[in-house]
Amino acid sequence: MKRLLALVLSYNLRSTTIRGVDAVATLLAFALTAAVAVIVNGLDRGIERAFASSGSEDVLVFTRRNAIAEVQGWITVDTARLVSTLDGLEAPVSRELAVSASFERRDASQFRNLVVRGVDASGIALRTSFRLVEGRTPNARAAEVIAGRRAGERYKGLKVGESFTFGKFTFRTVGAFETGGPSDSEVWGNPSDVQAAFDRAETFTAVRARLKGANADERTRSFERVLAQVANDPRLPFQVEREREYYAKQEESAAEIPRALGRVLALFMAIGAGFGAMNTMYARVASRTREIATLRALGWGKPVIVLAFVAEASWLGLLGGIVGAALALPANGISAGATALTNLSEIDFAIAVTPDGLAQGVLLAVAVAALGGILPALNAARLPIATALKEL
Repeated sequence: MKRLLALVLSYNLRSTTIRGVDAVATLLAFALTAAVAVIVNGLDRGIERAFASSGSEDVLVFTRRNAIAEVQGWITVDTARLVSTLDGLEAPVSRELAVSASFERRDASQFRNLVVRGVDASGIALRTSFRLVEGRTPNARAAEVIAGRRAGERYKGLKVGESFTFGKFTFRTVGAFETGGPSDSEVWGNPSDVQAAFDRAETFTAVRARLKGANADERTRSFERVLAQVANDPRLPFQVEREREYYAKQEESAAEIPRALGRVLALFMAIGAGFGAMNTMYARVASRTREIATLRALGWGKPVIVLAFVAEASWLGLLGGIVGAALALPANGISAGATALTNLSEIDFAIAVTPDGLAQGVLLAVAVAALGGILPALNAARLPIATALKEL
């Protein structure tokens, strides 16, 4: 068996140079298929990484009941204040206003929505991953904001020293921050300034608070007490989630569009590559009719002929997959954007090309090549020996 496999492999390697132009064209089709698959996987992984580092198991997010994102639903000041009276929460709590606003991209005359958040020092303190990388935090009632580093890189008015206008209000960007998550695409200002600029006086959209407890078990019991109080008090029209769970839902929303479009593109590329492989392998069968008949006469059975041609197609797929994976490597770390369907706001992230993504791209190319080679391989195996030997 080992000797037979060695003969098949040797035969495939020698045959690779036959009809080289067709082989190269097919190889490139496999390469593009693999590259698209790797980049689609990189988009998924990039969004996952952006949200994976976001949120805490110890922080709760209170939003309006049935709201699927912070920008939906209004919470009155009096209702927001009730959160601080709940048993199981540490003081202080952060009452926040998140709204969606349009900003112009630096690289094109296009506008995208970003989240503008009214948040004070209490809210910043709850976000343990927050890091001010440039400038300072806003002064109270000074129409100043800080912007996520990624937002400042991509949108006008959001670099330190720049300014932007909403209605009668002009905000000056005085700092840049990082959190390692989707907040890097947000703009933060004082709650009163954001309320005034967006005509949302005396309202909020979310409340954040940290659970009491010295360990995970104690914090779990605090969480259960909070849930029971909210369920039994009609004055509290909230849904309550751990912050990490909340961001996990937002990640699904942000990934939905690029994932769907990427997979459709990868599917069409795979279909095209499969037909290319089939065409190439049919041409190879036609050009080697006498050679195939000779092999049959020498004792190669039909299963071996099928194996040889499927292996040859797979070999082309493997080479193409490796080339495609190499072509996709430079995409690692490139900034990309996705629109979260929950709030229709842009989230910036970095494409993450990972080893498992590279492997998936190569395996896809090999699988497509093998499937494309099956019919030509069966056709080769069915050639009558006597008739084929008469072919010129």
